[in-house]
Amino acid sequence: MAGTLPDAIFAADLWDVLTGRAHQDYLDPERFFAGTYPTDNLKLLLRDVAERLAGVEGGNPVFRLETGFGGGKTHSLIGATHVAKHGSDLAQRLSDWGIRSFPMPGSAGIAAFVGENSDPLRGVALSIEGRQAVAYTPWGQIALMAGGLAGYEQIKENDIAGIAPSREALEKSLGEGPRLILIDELVLYMAKCAALPEDQPRSRVNGQWPTFFQTLFSVASRRPETVVILTLPSEKDANRRLTSELKQHLPTVLEVVNEMEQSSARQARNLTPTQSTERAAVLARRLFDKVDSGVATSVAQAFVAYYEEQREAGAPIDNRAFEANYAEQIRVGYPFHPEFIRLFAERLADIPEFQATRGALRLVARTVAAVWANKRQLKGTPLLQPQHVDLNRSEIRDEVLARLGRGAFERGLEVDVMRPEGGTHANVVETGWPWKAATESAQVVFLHSLPEGSRGLLPAEVTLALGRPGTDLQYVPAALEQTEKRAWYMRREGDHYLFRTRASINKRYQERLGELQSHPGEIRETLDQWVEDVFSGFRDLQIVLFPQDHTAIGDQADRIRLAVIHYDKECGAVGGGDRLNFVRRLFSTTGVNESPRRYRNNLLFLLAESSRVAGLKDAVRSLIAWERVRKDIEDEEKAMAQAAGADFRALRDQARRGATGVPAEFLALESDLGEVLEKLGPQELNVRSKLLEAYRIITFPKGHGDADDLFAGGGGGPVLECYRVDFGEVPDGHRQARRNVRETVEERPILQCLRQYQKLVPEATPESPIVLAPAIVKREPLWKSGEKRLSTEEIWERIRREPELPMVLRQTDLLPTFTAGLAVEPDGLWVYYNQAEKRVYGRDGVPAVSPVIAANQFLYDPVAAINDRIMPVVGLTAETVWQQLWPREGAEHKRTINSQHLAEAAKQSVHFPVLPERSVLWQALQEGARENRWILYLRGANIAIGAQEMGEWPNLPRIDESTELWAYAAALDGGIYPRAQGGAPDSETPITPSAVKAKCWPAGGDQVGTEDLERYARSIWPGLSRGAYQEVVREGVTQRIWGIWKKGADEAFHVAQDPPAPYWVGTDCVLVDLAAPLAGQLDNLRPGRGPQPVDAFDTPRQALTAVWDALGAFPAVHLSRMELTVNARDALDNTLRATWADRPSNAKTVASVSASGQRDMDGTRESVSLNFEGRFEEVAAMLSPVWPFQRSGDLDVTVCVAIAFDPPVPLADPALDTYRTAVMNANQGMLHLRAIPARKREGS
Repeated sequence: MAGTLPDAIFAADLWDVLTGRAHQDYLDPERFFAGTYPTDNLKLLLRDVAERLAGVEGGNPVFRLETGFGGGKTHSLIGATHVAKHGSDLAQRLSDWGIRSFPMPGSAGIAAFVGENSDPLRGVALSIEGRQAVAYTPWGQIALMAGGLAGYEQIKENDIAGIAPSREALEKSLGEGPRLILIDELVLYMAKCAALPEDQPRSRVNGQWPTFFQTLFSVASRRPETVVILTLPSEKDANRRLTSELKQHLPTVLEVVNEMEQSSARQARNLTPTQSTERAAVLARRLFDKVDSGVATSVAQAFVAYYEEQREAGAPIDNRAFEANYAEQIRVGYPFHPEFIRLFAERLADIPEFQATRGALRLVARTVAAVWANKRQLKGTPLLQPQHVDLNRSEIRDEVLARLGRGAFERGLEVDVMRPEGGTHANVVETGWPWKAATESAQVVFLHSLPEGSRGLLPAEVTLALGRPGTDLQYVPAALEQTEKRAWYMRREGDHYLFRTRASINKRYQERLGELQSHPGEIRETLDQWVEDVFSGFRDLQIVLFPQDHTAIGDQADRIRLAVIHYDKECGAVGGGDRLNFVRRLFSTTGVNESPRRYRNNLLFLLAESSRVAGLKDAVRSLIAWERVRKDIEDEEKAMAQAAGADFRALRDQARRGATGVPAEFLALESDLGEVLEKLGPQELNVRSKLLEAYRIITFPKGHGDADDLFAGGGGGPVLECYRVDFGEVPDGHRQARRNVRETVEERPILQCLRQYQKLVPEATPESPIVLAPAIVKREPLWKSGEKRLSTEEIWERIRREPELPMVLRQTDLLPTFTAGLAVEPDGLWVYYNQAEKRVYGRDGVPAVSPVIAANQFLYDPVAAINDRIMPVVGLTAETVWQQLWPREGAEHKRTINSQHLAEAAKQSVHFPVLPERSVLWQALQEGARENRWILYLRGANIAIGAQEMGEWPNLPRIDESTELWAYAAALDGGIYPRAQGGAPDSETPITPSAVKAKCWPAGGDQVGTEDLERYARSIWPGLSRGAYQEVVREGVTQRIWGIWKKGADEAFHVAQDPPAPYWVGTDCVLVDLAAPLAGQLDNLRPGRGPQPVDAFDTPRQALTAVWDALGAFPAVHLSRMELTVNARDALDNTLRATWADRPSNAKTVASVSASGQRDMDGTRESVSLNFEGRFEEVAAMLSPVWPFQRSGDLDVTVCVAIAFDPPVPLADPALDTYRTAVMNANQGMLHLRAIPARKREGS
């Protein structure tokens, strides 16, 4: 190994051997065979050649050699030449080759034709018998070398004309005696012939090959002591590049080659001199004087055991290592690892410029020499492996790159893999590792990437190639992955790693990344936008992004403010609240005058953790770099499309569909763009992850400095403290479909952190609606000593002001606390006083109370409430009504008033801090009528009720404008009381529609109310009953005397042609003269003209869906009224009451209840009858004593809630849609729904 290795030692050339110019290793038969490994097929070939030339009968006269890597045809041809020339002189040297007979030395003539040394135009000059002769064709040269000048004369004309000779002429041309005929690299001669001018005779020689070979093979078969050895191009041959080019440019020549192959296949024996299992032995014989095969078995066993251990440890290793004969492959190939041989035989051998045997010999020899020169560092190396091809050595690098035409790969080698001075991307990756896993892995991948079309290697193949006892192969996958992420030319395609000559997107990325080092402002701008996107749109917390000073944060008691502090302004750390300066100023002051902040318990701060800001900025910088790379590639594509005169989008579409005609460079850019897009997804996820890892310091007022309990009092001022919040987002490598990674992060982790450290009240649930114990409200600092009452608004304000108190997200979260305080044993912590409606709720009013946060809503200390008369009005006397509610004109009481005005007077009266219930007021009015203080006059029905008619007193309170109260004297004076006694009619006129209209219709009027007309008619026909009158009204419609107009939310107009109207007499029913213009204006309100009232009875979801579908069929429908009726408790409690808070705030509501039932209790029959009209909030309390009848008897309940809209609202009104959605989601029980659309008459 200390000697030199001249190139000539690797240049096996048949013609040089024949002409005596070859290196002595090839020219001297002893040295030649000493360095030749006797493969099975080489021994077979030389045995048949020697014995046939020696005259032994039988044997093969014609051989066709096919060669791949490892001992090619040229070596076989040279061996046959030495056997033919030296004959029996080689008997001892080849004694173990199985050759029985040799020709006599010098007895056999050798004729050879080598395509590389041919010239069909000028011929090849040969010195024969002391004279120069020229031959132009294979048959001419064979005749000249085998038969001398005389032999050549037999076929001279054929040689010059390029026409194959006859068998007789060819046989005579060979002369006498044994003959070895060698034909090598004929395809090169064919190519030269194809290039001749057409008028040149030998330009048509390519048409002679089938004839020539048929003739030659026939002669060899008939003629004793004759052997023909022919080589033809194959996919494994060294001339495969030329053959491949011929396929493109000389299809005619290729057809000839195919014919030659068919001809030779019929008459010749095909041999491959070197089998795959003999490759290593061939190399070893050529390169080493002696190989110590004694250690091969132990080395093989050690490697197999090592691979098993590494696989069990989790390293990926190719399955070839675990084949049954792999140990034998290592033993036979010693000192070469099977993957070392595979590199040359299956990868480098695929490079057209790689001369399989001589190229391999030269490269392996120089690799061995390099290992020997570096033997101290490589001491103990058991086998030669691919990583030992030291590409840092110039002679090896030149062999691999320059000789093989792979100079384009050199930049990738120097940048990513290895260079003498180091500093490659692989070197960076393996810093601190126990062995050069990244360099060796990249080196193996690099070598396997050199053949065109190579797919590279899988990680398991890399571990198999470079693994040896003592190395931990689990480093290899990480080495490949991390190197590829940094590399400029190494890529990952699927699961394979390989090198390309085009720089990868990583190079563009590194360049762009370097540019950004000098542009911190762009990184800051991008990062600021990320923070704004991720921390925005919270539901419960109001974000204040990057406040510059204390004036940027308002001081109000509304939503809790979360101030996100800029990472360059101030950072935080867990437990570092006392080190905050900027945040403390924000917390303590507000406004341009730097006033003390009032609502300090309404403020939180989110800060970046100082140790993570640098990593966050690096992630943003990396993302910007990748985004710039994407833009660069897209710009290059657009420029390329423009230069080609093509539409950019169309060209991109063609490329992505795999269509033909797309420039290769554009396809390469598209491939790079695809890789960039794959990178961007993880990069964006990384920025989001880094952002949430950085911004995780939550800061809030802890309360008093010496208090651990937020609810406790004590000395010391409020302090700020820092805690860590975990947003809990786990990066998902599979979610790289470019989702919106800037979407708002959930605020729940922040709320959980606040609750964990007792700064925020628990979350309200249906099972646990109370988030703040009532007892906390009733003690300091919320309820101060000596306070009689506290408005709900003030409670909310104090919670927002006092840092030692827990935070509450929403005002509605406090409402259950206010209700729960009413029921605390024994007498409640407070009573609830609604000053606006003059209503008070104590323990018994819990089901009916609906607290709100307002200045006129109070929690009253129970004792103070009694003292201030803030208690329910359980009874009301007629005298009180007369003295305190009945209005006066001067000193006298007014003669008449309607019941609605009385109720309003109660609201305005200072004598009633709590408003009496409607039923209490109604009972007082009934008492006054019984005492003859006043008369109840129902104007619509024209009925007066006094003490004599108490049996007719309405059960339900009628608090409205049509229900009048007349002072008793005024009723007498007005003639409405006492009632007139019935008698004979004062007219004989029959009661018909025409008569009623003629006698009772107001003169010149176009309309009259049905109740007014009834009153007029009764003055003429005193015996007229309501039923008879309704019949007259109906007949008037059918006889076209009038139409009937129903006013109100479900306004409609009926005439004779329409379906019968469902209503006849009432305060909102009016008769219209059909001849009047008003009738024409009302025509649009007739049934079937425009949207009609819709009824549905089903589950809430189905009923609402059906109604909305029916009304939605008309354009621009507006809703004026909805009526929701239920008959069961689950529908009432779980649908109507459960969604009551979601009702539209701009609607007027009224509830009516009708209930009747009976049951047997202890042998006694009990009955219940209830009619109620009023606030829906009172319904639950009203029905509370009624429901037991349902469990132990029979009970019919109807609850109707009417919701009126004035003005009407569209179906898509947001408030209406919220309520509708809430009812549909509740969906409990059955619901009767009536929806009344607004209908406009003509001209309105």
